[in-house]
Amino acid sequence: MRAVLQHLLEQCPVAVELRRDVEAALAADDPGLLKVAGHALVSALLAGGELVQVRVSGRPGPPLLARPGHATLYDLADLLTPVATVEGTKAPPQAPTIAAAPPLPPDQGAEAVTWAGAGQDLNAPERLMQAMERAQALQASSEAAGGIPRVLRDILVMLEPDLPGLMLCLEIFPPLEPDTDLDRVFAGDPGDRPFWAANRVPGEAIWITDEHELPAPLRARLAGRPARAALAVPFLTPPSLEEGELEPSREAGLLYLLAPADRDRRQMLRLGRRIARFVTHGWQQRTLMNRLVHTDPLTGVRNRAFFDTQFDFELDRARRRKSTVALLLADIDHFKAINDQYGHPAGDRVLKAVARELLAGLRRIDLVCRVGGEEFALVLPDTLPEAVVEIVARLQVRIANLRLADPAATEPIRLTISCGGAVFPDAGDTLDDLYRRADEMLYLSKQRGRNRCHLWNPDGDPILTLPRYQAP
Repeated sequence: MRAVLQHLLEQCPVAVELRRDVEAALAADDPGLLKVAGHALVSALLAGGELVQVRVSGRPGPPLLARPGHATLYDLADLLTPVATVEGTKAPPQAPTIAAAPPLPPDQGAEAVTWAGAGQDLNAPERLMQAMERAQALQASSEAAGGIPRVLRDILVMLEPDLPGLMLCLEIFPPLEPDTDLDRVFAGDPGDRPFWAANRVPGEAIWITDEHELPAPLRARLAGRPARAALAVPFLTPPSLEEGELEPSREAGLLYLLAPADRDRRQMLRLGRRIARFVTHGWQQRTLMNRLVHTDPLTGVRNRAFFDTQFDFELDRARRRKSTVALLLADIDHFKAINDQYGHPAGDRVLKAVARELLAGLRRIDLVCRVGGEEFALVLPDTLPEAVVEIVARLQVRIANLRLADPAATEPIRLTISCGGAVFPDAGDTLDDLYRRADEMLYLSKQRGRNRCHLWNPDGDPILTLPRYQAP
């Protein structure tokens, strides 16, 4: 009962004096006082139409309570009848008599639920299953399908069916700018920010009383429909993001709640902050889950499954921007000999060391994936062939200068890598085309002596890259 009363206080408009009495009863360890305050609260909500009585077919006993438009049912039969006034408290007002719904016809089944006098279907199990299915679909969706902005959009899509009458949108701050137009997520235009947005103190929630003070993407989304209540609430980045993607626990953007009618400001602000926390938590869980699914457990870089989906996304982005994407395949030279001579544990340590050097030698926007036993795929967005040559030379030097002390080796293990590369769009328009040509170039590098890279050249012979410096 205590949890239900707390929930009703959070979700329903309640007079200030009554709210104070109920909060005091919740804080006190006195069941009698809590029952008196609970009866007063339930009576007031029934009188104001915030609660209605419902009957469930096949369920004997007192009616249950529900909020109009919501599927949650409350069993508060003990609070429907008046109780003796506890000394020091005021007698609660008598609640008006609510006509109970007539029993349901037998053919509607024991699961059916109806509002008292409203005739609406309240099939709570079905709505619960739908919410669970939406949450499951969100977890199963791929991060590679559009990055963090699309993840945030999916969270809003999951929430909106359970928030009738509210429109939810997110304005995201750099570096989260979406690559495509998303119907609920947008990046604000610095040149078209409302005055309040440019001068808001970080952490502040803002009530917006004039629709012209909404960001332009929101005004366009409303398309002439009035928004009588509008609230902007900040939401944060998850506190445990890794790999330096974002500073932890900073503002990631603003959550907008838009309603076609006036809403209780206190209730709406409380709801907005709860949704903002849910968005951050969902983002965090989604990120952690994707890393578990799409990360190679040995080396810590992305795996083949992530590469296959993410590279197609990078190709789509390059087509829209009319830019380039370079694909490099890197293979550790003589890796089988290392395994045979020093054992597989030593080979695992070599793989980890090479992955670490590849990550350290590339930009944050570049992608390193382990796509085979000793083979890595490197994805370099917005990189021209001339820049690829420079990058490969730098990576080859980093690997060639490694001296790995290993318990199984009497002297430090030395390594080199062979590479093959292809650049979109000149080398092909699909992942299959680019991968095939990069693989051909990798084979050519191994055939011609290893520790080198060949880059596919549409104008003739492949471009050869050799390490420019190697320590003795």
